[in-house]
Amino acid sequence: MKKGLRFLSFSLVMSLLFLCLQGFAPSTGSISFHCAKFLNEYQEVNMWQRTPYFFTVENGVTLTATSSDDSVIRAEMVEDPETKGYIMYLTGFKGREVASITVTASDGYSVTSEVVVFGEQPYTISTDVTDDFTIAKGNAYILKVHCVYADTQTANSPSVVSDNENIIKATIMDYEPTADHDFFFRIEPVGDVGQSATLSIGGTVIHLHERLCTVTIGENKDLRLDTTTTHNCDTGDTYRFIAYTSSDVAPTVSTDDRYATTKLEGTVPGGYLYSVKALYPGTADVFARLNGETASFIIDIRIPSIISDTPSIIQLEPGKSYTYKLSVKGILKPKFMADLPEVFSIQKVNQIGNDYYVTVSAKPNTQGGSYFIATFPTSSDRSIFPVYVGFISTPKTSGVIPKSDTTDNFYLKQGKSYTFRLTNVNTFVSGTPGVFTTQLAKKSGNDSFYKITAIGQPNQSAGFYMAASNQPSQKVCVVTIQAPPSTKACTSDTTTPFSVKSGATYRFKITAPDGTVPAFSVGTGGVFLTKLFSHTGNDYYFEIKAIGKPGSSAGIYTILPGQQPQKQCVVSVAS
Repeated sequence: MKKGLRFLSFSLVMSLLFLCLQGFAPSTGSISFHCAKFLNEYQEVNMWQRTPYFFTVENGVTLTATSSDDSVIRAEMVEDPETKGYIMYLTGFKGREVASITVTASDGYSVTSEVVVFGEQPYTISTDVTDDFTIAKGNAYILKVHCVYADTQTANSPSVVSDNENIIKATIMDYEPTADHDFFFRIEPVGDVGQSATLSIGGTVIHLHERLCTVTIGENKDLRLDTTTTHNCDTGDTYRFIAYTSSDVAPTVSTDDRYATTKLEGTVPGGYLYSVKALYPGTADVFARLNGETASFIIDIRIPSIISDTPSIIQLEPGKSYTYKLSVKGILKPKFMADLPEVFSIQKVNQIGNDYYVTVSAKPNTQGGSYFIATFPTSSDRSIFPVYVGFISTPKTSGVIPKSDTTDNFYLKQGKSYTFRLTNVNTFVSGTPGVFTTQLAKKSGNDSFYKITAIGQPNQSAGFYMAASNQPSQKVCVVTIQAPPSTKACTSDTTTPFSVKSGATYRFKITAPDGTVPAFSVGTGGVFLTKLFSHTGNDYYFEIKAIGKPGSSAGIYTILPGQQPQKQCVVSVAS
């Protein structure tokens, strides 16, 4: 053992021995509260955990708690409405150190006990600023936070908290760290000039924070923008703003080029005119800088919206057509498509201003339904998330009903065969040639036995369709040629259980093996909504939104093609 640690351990033992001999500190007044746990000879708390102590009190007595050193142990005393007593939470911040905790009643009675902190800090965290500073009104500061967790399986994003969000607001800009484990927060003054708020930093999972600095709202001497609040716009829009200054030199203006671009348009009385063009949905800061002063605002770029004159679900007879009138907000031109092109096709698109007249036609001899989708390709070769226009279905026909003994999708090994038993069926075909062979093996009354054999490559799929006489085809199922056993698996940045407040969202980073696209699923319906937020290389960012009742929970699963679902973690809904 190192000499310093030997001395420290000896000091702790002596402190605790002294406490055992002495008992707790003398108290004043009559005994008006009690906590069996807190009256022990000494206390132990784990580092970075809130340890509760439950107190009963005499009628009308209130309690307070103080620590001799808040940097070692923080004490919080809250009323317990269920027991009419109090709960004291002790949180340890420095391992292997001791602090005195004093509980005092409103009648003067008090108890003091020594508390020892055990454990190690779960992460290291630092920022590019630690001293108090000033932000000009109408400006923002981008705070860099370096955070590394000791447990790499722990959710690894930190948090920055303001003690008054009505004065200074702190917002994380991206939940994914840089390669150097850096995160960036937008520190925004929303109060009045001269007001201040204090920032604290900590980990998002543990929700414990330490004071960072105080931020005061000031004002620029020369530079200001005519836009200081968030500007909402659609993808493809151009917004113009003015930077006012007495300088003969134009301010330097920049933004996040992943979402928008900026351009100096010219001079105007008292300043300079700039434009910002929205490229892709997201949130970006627009900064103007001149002579050491900075001013900024946020541009929030929305996914283009579509207003349809048609109900969300319609039916089309096979071979029939229908024309939608769609009003598109924004300047980007949409492309229209069927989610399942075997159900319907886009026949014609006419544009008059921002209105699009789209004629769709149900395929002959089909039966089923498909979503009608619009996408918005951009100049950066990225397609904006699809907008669902509606749903088109073809009705079932009367008369003889074709049936199959197999309707669920399944896998078939390469070279192997499978036989379907079909009733009242005249035709049975594969939708994708070259993957399976199809052969009528035998007939028995109204039953036909069709044998399929897998001749394609692993992971190839084909849909199979059947039809009764003079009726449209209907899909039976999809058969996929089974790939050899694979050890490939998805990895998630979050694998430990956690909770999300009702109505709030959380974003997972799922990394898939090269060349595969993962599916993302919630094991229990009605608890969370899911969506694919973005995709970069092999990294897929899926977002969940808590819609279930507080206390409900669901497993989070990823699925690779041809493999069983892989459970990543369990998420609960918090109140």
